[in-house]
Amino acid sequence: MSLERRIEILEENMEQLRDVPARLTAVESQIGELRAEMGTGFSTLRDEIQAGDEALRTEMGEGHETLR
Repeated sequence: MSLERRIEILEENMEQLRDVPARLTAVESQIGELRAEMGTGFSTLRDEIQAGDEALRTEMGEGHETLR
């Protein structure tokens, strides 16, 4: 392979790599957004589970009292 062709290949590769920093920044931003959304979702889910647990405990307590 000639030196000229090798330089052309190198230039083509460098051209493709030029966009990498911007793409990485976009991915970092998306990961940050995903983490925030997941945190909110998990908090909501935890609250719903706690509310369901409390309702179940109340219902079971009332059932226990009825059985007495």
